[in-house]
Amino acid sequence: MKINYFFCNLLVVLLFFLNNYLFAQVNGFYSNETTCGTPTNQLTPKNLELLNKRTAELPEPMRHFKNYSFKIGNSSTFYVYDFDKEKYVQISATLRGAELNINVWVEDTEWNNNHVNATVVQTFLQNLLHTTPTGSIAPNQGILTIIHESFGMPPNFDGDGITDFLITDIKDGWSEGGGFIGGYFNPIDQYINGTSVGGAIVSGSNERDLLYIDSYPGIYHAGTYRYENVLGTLSHEYQHLVQFHYDKDEHSFVNEGLSELSSFLCGYDLRNPSGYLFDTGKDLTRWTNTLPEALDHYSKVALWTYYLFEKFSVNLIREMAQSSQSGISGINDAFQKQGISTNFDTILLNFFSAITLNNTPMNDLYGFNLTQLQDLHAVPANILNSFPSGFSKNQEAYSLQLLSLENGDSLNLQINAPASFKFYLNKTREDSTEPLIPVSGFSIDDPLFGQIWQKEELMVINSSPNAANFSVTAQAKQKFHIGDISYNQGEPNINILSQGNINANQFVAPFDSCVLKSVSFYNSSSSGMIRINVYSTNISGSINPPKVTKNFANILQSGWVEIDLQDLQIIRHKGKTFDIGIEYVVDGAMGYASSPKDLGRSFLKQPGFSFLPLSNFEVTSGNKLTGVWMMNMTYLAPLHNKPASSLPESFVLRSLSPNPFPIPGNPTVIIEFIIQQPGNMNAAIYNVLGQKVITLFDSWEARAGQILFLYWDGKNRNSLEVASGTYFLNIKFGSTVINKKIIFIR
Repeated sequence: MKINYFFCNLLVVLLFFLNNYLFAQVNGFYSNETTCGTPTNQLTPKNLELLNKRTAELPEPMRHFKNYSFKIGNSSTFYVYDFDKEKYVQISATLRGAELNINVWVEDTEWNNNHVNATVVQTFLQNLLHTTPTGSIAPNQGILTIIHESFGMPPNFDGDGITDFLITDIKDGWSEGGGFIGGYFNPIDQYINGTSVGGAIVSGSNERDLLYIDSYPGIYHAGTYRYENVLGTLSHEYQHLVQFHYDKDEHSFVNEGLSELSSFLCGYDLRNPSGYLFDTGKDLTRWTNTLPEALDHYSKVALWTYYLFEKFSVNLIREMAQSSQSGISGINDAFQKQGISTNFDTILLNFFSAITLNNTPMNDLYGFNLTQLQDLHAVPANILNSFPSGFSKNQEAYSLQLLSLENGDSLNLQINAPASFKFYLNKTREDSTEPLIPVSGFSIDDPLFGQIWQKEELMVINSSPNAANFSVTAQAKQKFHIGDISYNQGEPNINILSQGNINANQFVAPFDSCVLKSVSFYNSSSSGMIRINVYSTNISGSINPPKVTKNFANILQSGWVEIDLQDLQIIRHKGKTFDIGIEYVVDGAMGYASSPKDLGRSFLKQPGFSFLPLSNFEVTSGNKLTGVWMMNMTYLAPLHNKPASSLPESFVLRSLSPNPFPIPGNPTVIIEFIIQQPGNMNAAIYNVLGQKVITLFDSWEARAGQILFLYWDGKNRNSLEVASGTYFLNIKFGSTVINKKIIFIR
């Protein structure tokens, strides 16, 4: 299985003394297919408050230490932090490389076991001082030069003008296949041992301008040497060292954003922004170090800081890094010093417009020029498509909520919110967009909704420093009934790797004139584009049936992903199938569920082969895949199919058709039902002798109020076709028992 690594930067406890903490910024690499190797102690608001207080109380550094002059081959001892055992230890290291203002130290144990060698040291010197990857802003310059010119100079705390890099096996409890810490900057090294800090005494400081780099498995792993990931971490951490020189109290959202940008400028990939785009309701300025939310905050500040760089150049970034002011004040100070007539509030609106519209031809500030970001969009917090409808939320400061309005005619919006909120409508149709229409007076009437404009998005922006409640009420004439066909919810039972394959399901239209609205699927892992294929004929037995496709600019989201497909205008009548395939163009793994059993509508197409039933494949010898791909679809149907708002019984069997079956074009009997409240449900088929033929469903059903479906294809539990004759559907739901006769004709 391919392992994809990405940066996971954390503030981690590094020093205990007198039951109080100091903290350091740590950057690790973590597989997106494993749990992050998070250190035990997390930064809490209380501890952060203590850290800020103590930092302010620290005296100016005393030049009391010796002015060492090291040569290659000299040894020295260093304090390093054991994250696994949560304590400092001392190691011995030798200076193995030195050039200009750089010293590269290697832990003696790691040199002796050949995890680090002379080639590794020279590679680091080359990348630090001379060259960077082709994607950097200056490939003929080293990491340090790029960071110096883009952000500023590091501190010279020990007075020797040299930055030390210690390559060591960072002890973090790593095990094969798990996450690990790739490197860190420890602010404690910028203070004198013995300094009084609020009644505690600093210890464990190396009293140098120092960064730490992981040797195993960061550099050496499975018999090979690798550099890119660790050098990307190093680019991130070196900016933290520079930032400490100018403003050691900089707000985390600025400091971490600048460090994320530092890695990008040095030629390493921009962090995956999906964690933020799928939840833009996060306060842009808020920070947390609690996993997994911390990763979403890194996604947020990486995208925000890159946006500032793209729109205002590296000159603004340098001003931000070197400003004596922090947070929003520092950003406004940088705009002023650069002579840019804007401020944080204005740019915040532009940034939110960019992640919503992503349309630079409309306005360069309303999108991204970077190729890998051009197809990205914020995901709506809610879709209002059944009217009347409403939405309310306590929205965080400096955040965006998107509400998508569709499936209606003649819209009326009523909004209740503080005056600090801003509301804008983006109206879209196939050939045009009318963006950023202010909603004045928090009320709007649009008779063209559903006539000219197919969809409208409401941007809800809280640009104040405080969270507050807002609510939206939408009135419109509803066009269609919206229903779901579900092939499993929740978490997957088994993840099936499907590199280059197409995972497909058949969904049976429950009514005439059903329009394919969207498809959702459980994305376990992926890298690269995902393609949605909708086939015009049944996929079974056909090598390459005609299809229409829609590409999804995959942003590596794990979990449920929903793709809107209304623009494809796919229509099916009752009993016909929507055959939909999810194709991982590069590679990926989709969620698989072992229940419900024997549905018989999931298929897999491997490169060069035709579609085959999923039951043809095995996970382990003898363990056939008799469940389903975790895919669901939403359809639009004529409004008269909408169920009554109140149901007279807990369980209602709406229809069972066709009966008899099969008929041409419909080899399956469809059982359509509604439950009013969650409960245990069992559905099975029996023959005339009372023998059970197959269990269709036996589980807890929680989707109350929706139209739900079961299917029987005339096969028994061994996937063999039953004989012609009379069979009985038996459904038990709570105290309700329903028996219906089914005629099967070969």
